[in-house]
Amino acid sequence: MPAARREISFYSMTGGMGGSEVYLKNLLLSFDYKNYKAALICSPDDPFFLQDDQLEPLIERGDIAIKFFGTAKARGSEAAAAAHAAVPAERKESLKQKIWRRIVPSSIKLLMGTLRDTQKLARYFKENPVNILHVNDAGAEPASIAARLAGVPHIVGTLHVLPYNKMQDWVSCLIEFFSIRSMDVAIAVSEATKKAWIQQTGIAADRIKVVLNGMDLSAFTREYDVAAVRQELSIPAAAYVISVPARLHPLKGHQYLFEAVSQIRSELPQIMVLIIGDGVLRESLQKKVEGLGIGPMVRFLGHRADIARIMAASDLIVLPSLSETLGLVLAEAQAAGKAVIATNIGGIPEVVENGVTGMLIPPSDSPALARAIVQLVQNPAQCQEMGKKGRERVDRVFPTQRMVAQTLEIYQGLLDQ
Repeated sequence: MPAARREISFYSMTGGMGGSEVYLKNLLLSFDYKNYKAALICSPDDPFFLQDDQLEPLIERGDIAIKFFGTAKARGSEAAAAAHAAVPAERKESLKQKIWRRIVPSSIKLLMGTLRDTQKLARYFKENPVNILHVNDAGAEPASIAARLAGVPHIVGTLHVLPYNKMQDWVSCLIEFFSIRSMDVAIAVSEATKKAWIQQTGIAADRIKVVLNGMDLSAFTREYDVAAVRQELSIPAAAYVISVPARLHPLKGHQYLFEAVSQIRSELPQIMVLIIGDGVLRESLQKKVEGLGIGPMVRFLGHRADIARIMAASDLIVLPSLSETLGLVLAEAQAAGKAVIATNIGGIPEVVENGVTGMLIPPSDSPALARAIVQLVQNPAQCQEMGKKGRERVDRVFPTQRMVAQTLEIYQGLLDQ
């Protein structure tokens, strides 16, 4: 009689499709279901897990069990809205609520919210025992703390982000301090991430294992009709296309690229910059572009599901980030055979080999970025060679099978203790 499969429980509550969800999806799609089965602890509203065509067959045949935490958000809430509107204005928000919203510092709100979530999760884990819990999300610190309080035997967590700076946010640092110490093993997605967490939290180095993200890069290695993509986006035939695949967030450094483009617009008037992504800074960045007088050279495309097609139609990929744990979009760019320019921070040097697969520049340095762009635009042979070397490197460094094998070794090591 074959041995019973051991269950690994994954906690993921973000409800969107970001880097941590892609990581977990790739892990689950290549999981060892002969010896293990998976359980996903997620929100009833989570579209990533419940509406994914690739995960659906695994869920249907019982390889992945879905376990809900929390309650579904109300849908079609006209009745609730009407009921709210019927409440007199003076009763809609109590004095206590006003004080909480307007006066209580955000750090205290974060601390109270974390304590509340930790209590709820501890109760859940006591009522729904798990053997190994893998906490996947950035911001899921209450889950690892609660699991330890509830007596979960083995706790693993993946560090998708860099830790907070103590001077900037002492409450977040305190939460991270207890969270990482609740884990038996933390998985860092890069050596730079491991180093940062050790320095910031004082955790022992042997408690963090580095496992580079594995990626399904097939969408980026296939051939696309570049002329059709450019026509669809109304890109002039003579344009030199620079794509920036990144959400519009302060840490992505878009403003430094725009400043760089403004510095070289007379020297390289054929440049067209495609901003792939959306976010809180869209309006301010659009104003920045207009203020620099480079409006005709920049297109804001918003969120796109066809990033691989747009990369294929690009000549160069730029990521001017101020902070990155790894920068997987750069691996996607290299899989597409494109040279990249990125900042020399975080885990990016583990993805981009400076001078070989791309160029690394200091962060927040628009003149250096401008010089790098000019060099690659004016040296197409160098740019093409970097793209070729980049594709060869990502095939070697980022296979999903390696990530899964190393992660399973961590689980098995805990089970064997």
